[in-house]
Amino acid sequence: MHIVDINGQSIRSYGVVSLPANRQNTLPVDISLHVSTAPFGSNVIVGTNALGALGFKMFDESNLTKIDFEHLDETEEEMTQVTAVFKTVLAPRSTTLVPVEINGKYLTGKEAILSSSEKENSEFHIEPGVISSAQATSTVPITNKLSIPLELNKGEGIGKLEVVKEVIEAENTLKLGNTAFVRALNLTSNEIHDRQNQIEQEAKQAIKSKDGESIRKLEEAIGVYSDIFALNDEELTQTDVVTHHVETSDAEPIKMRARPMPYALREKVAAMIQDYLARGIIRNSWSPWASPIVLVPKKDGTVRFCVDYRGLNSVTVKDAFPLPNIDNTLMMLGNKKVFSTMDFMTGYWQIRMDPDSIEKSAFATEKGLYEFLVMPFGMTNAVATFQRFMNRLFEGILNQFVFVYIDDILVASNSFEEHISHLKIIFERIREAGLKLKIKKCCFLAKELPFLGHILTQEGIKKDIDRVKPILEFPIPTTQKKLQSFLGFMTYYRKFIYEFGKIAAPLFRLLKKDNKIKIGEEEKEAFETLKKKIAENVVLYFPDFDAAQKDPKRMFIIMTDASKLGIAAVLCQPTLEGKIRPLYFASRQCNQAERKYAPTELEALAVKFGANKFAQFITMIPTRVLTDHRALVPMFKKKGETGNLRVDRWIMELQSKFILLLEYNPGKNNIVADVLSRNFPETPEAMDQIKVGMITQKEPEKESFVNREEWVEATEESEMRALVQFFKERILPDDPREKQQTLAYAPFYTLIEGLLFRCDQNTGNLHLFVPRKFRQKLIEERHSGVCAGHLSAKKIYMQLAEKYFWNNMRADCSHTVAKCRICAYTREPRSNQPGLKTVKTSEPLELVCLDVLEIGRSRAKNRYILVCVDHFSKWTVAEPIPNKMAETIARAFVENFILIYGAPKRIHSDRGKEFVNSTLENIT
Repeated sequence: MHIVDINGQSIRSYGVVSLPANRQNTLPVDISLHVSTAPFGSNVIVGTNALGALGFKMFDESNLTKIDFEHLDETEEEMTQVTAVFKTVLAPRSTTLVPVEINGKYLTGKEAILSSSEKENSEFHIEPGVISSAQATSTVPITNKLSIPLELNKGEGIGKLEVVKEVIEAENTLKLGNTAFVRALNLTSNEIHDRQNQIEQEAKQAIKSKDGESIRKLEEAIGVYSDIFALNDEELTQTDVVTHHVETSDAEPIKMRARPMPYALREKVAAMIQDYLARGIIRNSWSPWASPIVLVPKKDGTVRFCVDYRGLNSVTVKDAFPLPNIDNTLMMLGNKKVFSTMDFMTGYWQIRMDPDSIEKSAFATEKGLYEFLVMPFGMTNAVATFQRFMNRLFEGILNQFVFVYIDDILVASNSFEEHISHLKIIFERIREAGLKLKIKKCCFLAKELPFLGHILTQEGIKKDIDRVKPILEFPIPTTQKKLQSFLGFMTYYRKFIYEFGKIAAPLFRLLKKDNKIKIGEEEKEAFETLKKKIAENVVLYFPDFDAAQKDPKRMFIIMTDASKLGIAAVLCQPTLEGKIRPLYFASRQCNQAERKYAPTELEALAVKFGANKFAQFITMIPTRVLTDHRALVPMFKKKGETGNLRVDRWIMELQSKFILLLEYNPGKNNIVADVLSRNFPETPEAMDQIKVGMITQKEPEKESFVNREEWVEATEESEMRALVQFFKERILPDDPREKQQTLAYAPFYTLIEGLLFRCDQNTGNLHLFVPRKFRQKLIEERHSGVCAGHLSAKKIYMQLAEKYFWNNMRADCSHTVAKCRICAYTREPRSNQPGLKTVKTSEPLELVCLDVLEIGRSRAKNRYILVCVDHFSKWTVAEPIPNKMAETIARAFVENFILIYGAPKRIHSDRGKEFVNSTLENIT
């Protein structure tokens, strides 16, 4: 029996049972029920026919009309026939709106339910519904169940009617809402039992946990949601949430002939087509479009049926819906402890084609033309459609605990209990969408599992060794195509290989357009080094963003390195125990221009590259940057005033986007080298010797004249004594004003071994508070000390402000410098800069001013304009010229100015090369 729901969706049931049912105080009536595990939302769903037999009425809430059903006697059937008005052809396996005529005066003016005849019709099916017999004709949706066109003759009987009788009052009224879509299987009770057992067995294999309670809860959940798991292709269903549309604009249909098919595969292809027809995957087509099929053999000896849609794809308007970034997705999994992955059963085929696009999916075979009713593989926008559907399906929870890349679903949680709850949410959404998972490809409750070519663990990600093994046996490439394959694979895992760009540079050079593949010693070394690096068991740990923001000891660290070949950066983060662990490796080659940079510029470029590469991690988070290039540290302190325009520009760019704390990392403590060898320091001692550059959390150096005990004592007696007392004893002053001031200052200060520091909120620097008795000595030491140079008050203030602070520091510096006698005796008097002289002329042609203006290439291939202006009269001549060569300038000036107006006495220009040359001098 072929069953469809109200939307024309094919229905399969496990079987039909006849059960006695009765309303209270009434005799039992036998009703037929289909058995299914589909998500109805209730244990039993009763149809309108059964409700009518039981004497119930349906209450339509929208208009408060109560109706019941009155079945017509068999003798009245001839008066309630519905027949076709015209001769109509029904397309195969599709629904067509057919005009029908209602024959029977008995129904005039009444509402009636249209349904198929009790005698099963194996050719077509009528969608049940209420129609009005007030008019003699109506339109009815009829589904052709055959794979060939079906013809309905004029006057041919189609179905029968049941009268709807209005009732003013009725007892036992039952309110009916929307029922769930019925997607069941036509199975016997034994087959139902076998299927349930098979799902249980598959689930046991898919569950990777050893926690008994978690296993029990998940098995219960899988039992409740067993309808979302498909065991074979026959259980495949389609969702109604989205359809795949192919937009070709005004393009003419593309028709390609069927390709010759190997004789040995003809029977297999014919069987596959018949199977697809029977399952409603494809149908016969009369489309003007046609694409050829392609048969791809699988490893198990079967054949994959594909369609070559390259012709269609060439005229399809591309869908720019973005795919998730795999690296970003993986880095979102920090602190997750339990993982599950799920895969759809032929995911593309669970999405219907848009009715307007079905004909464009047509494909030609030796047997005829067919078209897909579901989204086929190979269409250019299929991936975008599926990803958009996944984003919509998991809206609100996406990238929180569910992560999706096309049809690969990952669920990640912090505990088993939380994970079971998350899985139930996912199962429910999949059920609501009417989708099916392939349980054989699912993996549940794992602490470590493969995902997108990586191995996910509780600590981080590793390379999937099974994916890496083939590349370890890769022979030395002899063609550019083979080399591209090798480098393409290595590039996917480049985040695991420090200085990948530098190592692979010799191989990438062979990919240039005119280069021939010539493997020398340098290329062989690069090839073998990459294979060695890819085999290393490197773990990239998950970032802890909360710790990076709240704990200064666990800030993100970027280590950089640079050379003429390439630049590299490593993103790291210390653990609670102080171990520095890598999160991400990044590198690239230097281009031709960058290879000419000075060492300092290359090191600055590496910092810029690392910061931008790791922007997703470090934006708005203070980050330490370690460089082994000492000269770079003071350049970052000057904030764009280094004298190197290129480095200045990079520094200003970085400071506007990130909070970078640049520090010098001596060569003997080169942790980047440790990263390269994968030997990270077990303790932070190695970091202790890092000298402070731009920003540090370390205590500033004391001046030579300072006694520590005296400094601490003076701090306790200074104007900051209330704050010091609060830090030492947690006691607030009695005075309300001082109490309020102390509480306001406390978040920005800290006390270290009796010394008071203020933390700069913008940079993170610690500035030492200077008691009043040491301020004058400190300024004099910097201004007129043994190593001082009697600098200005502004420069003295800038030097002191890097390490120290006190109120009115700038004014104290100015006052001390102003009293310096040596400065007063040796200071040169200020002299005014001479102003510009006014150019005066008394007659025309006394002075002519020339300049060249660039305007871009015109249709006449002119790129510049020569402008000639007489200084006295302001007479201007502008002449377009193709270039700025001396001969071109001279010719244009002579022909368009001198020959017309005469030669000038003097010529004024900006002394560019086009004006200062022998050619123009000879003319003048």
